[in-house]
Amino acid sequence: MKKQLRSLLKSMGVKLTHLTNDPIVENLDHCRERIRLAPTGWIDWQHDVSSILQSAHLRALLDHFRPDLVVDVGANHGQFAASVRQLGYLGPMISLEPQADLFEQLKVKAKADAQGWEVFRGGASDHDGEMELNIFKGDTFSSFHQPNATAKRRFESLVELSRVEKVPVKPLSDWLELSPFAQAQRIFLKTDTQGHDLEVIRGAAPLLPQCCMIMSESSSIALYDRVTGAESLGTVLQDHGFKFAAAYPLSFDDKDLTVIESDALFVRPASLP
Repeated sequence: MKKQLRSLLKSMGVKLTHLTNDPIVENLDHCRERIRLAPTGWIDWQHDVSSILQSAHLRALLDHFRPDLVVDVGANHGQFAASVRQLGYLGPMISLEPQADLFEQLKVKAKADAQGWEVFRGGASDHDGEMELNIFKGDTFSSFHQPNATAKRRFESLVELSRVEKVPVKPLSDWLELSPFAQAQRIFLKTDTQGHDLEVIRGAAPLLPQCCMIMSESSSIALYDRVTGAESLGTVLQDHGFKFAAAYPLSFDDKDLTVIESDALFVRPASLP
């Protein structure tokens, strides 16, 4: 009967699949559908393909290195925090988000998280003070830096300025001291700050010996004025004992299909239990 039902559904252009709570399998199904609907629209769905590999790799790294704290710098809507929960991480989290309205949304989400999630409004940098945050129509592009001509050509209205907010900034170690999780010894640090990641890492130098994993947005083609590229970030992390683990593309130039940005993963083998 089951075989006949599958055959009937197939003749109608419908495929029978099992429901699953596995986020990687769900992403595979979603990606398959996008490719089916737009088989030649590679630049539109390539990130979906990359995210499947990234999620599988990240789940393996979480299981292998077993961090006891996740620190999410540039939390936005909390997408990364939600993803590590879906991948099985059950430990405490700290999120930093400089945009006032997104911070308020994160506070609500954090309150509902049973495993422990602390959120702060502010940014991480290599100094203590205040900076102006440029908030763009596409809030994932919001940055302490100004978008350059490449960003304006590739992302158009998404990098149009909506407003500017003044934001407190501190080195990451100072933010951590404000949390109940300051004694963590196996930190997974994620930073996505639109051109400010090297300053985050430099300011986090006292914490790096406690980090076992780092994921940072890495630019092959600069999108903001006066920011450094992927090579500088990799050099700094290697000097602190980290090894490059992988890079998963986030966006491509629509002219020549070269990589603009990637999520770069680094691990510190000396931190293995």
